[in-house]
Amino acid sequence: MDSSSLAALAAGRLGKPVWTLSLLPPRERAASLAHERSYIEPLAERYGFARRWELFHHPTLIPDIWPAAPRAAFHVLHPVLCSLPAILREAPVRVLFGGEYADNVVGSPGFTGPDWARHTPPAYFLAHPEVLLKAPRNLARYAKHRLTRLLGRPVLPFPEERLDTDPLTGRPLGLFRPELAEEYRAWWRAQRRALLADDGPWAWLWLDSLYNDAWVPMNWEACSALGVRRSIPFFSRGVFELVFACHPTELYGPGPKKLLRAALKGHVPERNLFRPDKGGFAAYARQVQRAWQGPGPEDLPEELAPLLRPGWLERPPKTVSYFQHRALTRLLVFLEAVWYNQTGKGSPADTPPVALPLESITQP
Repeated sequence: MDSSSLAALAAGRLGKPVWTLSLLPPRERAASLAHERSYIEPLAERYGFARRWELFHHPTLIPDIWPAAPRAAFHVLHPVLCSLPAILREAPVRVLFGGEYADNVVGSPGFTGPDWARHTPPAYFLAHPEVLLKAPRNLARYAKHRLTRLLGRPVLPFPEERLDTDPLTGRPLGLFRPELAEEYRAWWRAQRRALLADDGPWAWLWLDSLYNDAWVPMNWEACSALGVRRSIPFFSRGVFELVFACHPTELYGPGPKKLLRAALKGHVPERNLFRPDKGGFAAYARQVQRAWQGPGPEDLPEELAPLLRPGWLERPPKTVSYFQHRALTRLLVFLEAVWYNQTGKGSPADTPPVALPLESITQP
């Protein structure tokens, strides 16, 4: 919904030439792919996107395309940024923009829920029963956030076991040294204490924006290396000032993104603006991440020894899980960025050609 809204406003309201890159389920998932295209194609026909690219998911798409990222001082991980060098070989992109961080700031259960529950008194639901009647799960969300805070265990924007735990199953990855995981948990507990002590109206969102913004310099570094300007409309001073001036009930309840949908109604096609799901790409990715087992990255460098459990470098397992593979590949990308920082060597031209499942479907 968020990227579609931006594309519709840029092409329709402002009359700018817009090209698109869509992250899609694999072709063999015909039903999911058709569902995604049912939102994309009418938008493309209405606004006449001159060029379009499609990037198709496969089991290890994310770690496989990380080596295609532009060489920069920050480790680059986003699949769109990794695809950008290949796209630039076909067309001169000037500005890259997207809907990142929209869920966090415009009202959604996962990101607005904690602040919404904390600052919405029970009497509010007597005047607005539709918030619970139209979305019964809101009662469970409300009770959960109220209860966890009362017990001194509020939900944080980052999980307690993040460093060495599979985010889908909760089982240990068994990849990193225990002392590193404990160091992260100590930091996490300090953030929980800070959140409990903060009486501000948007304490949870403030904490989220403070520590979950590393993707912003990642985008700026990658795009600057390629001569592309990066625009992030939903992570901007104007948006934050607007959100912090609102009460959470103005953004969320019974459904998400109330303010955004009210403001853009009539400017964005209604089917896109009120799309009820997050997209088949995300659903398929979760299925793959849960089930995949395969070989890990080869020739892990000795520089990883202080991070990995003893024995990993000497006796790596024959197969790893998706998130073990992803974590190891991410470390390799990070080491490359450290090397770039230390030596100053590297340029966008050094980006190795990587076979991407990227297809150009519209010619100028």
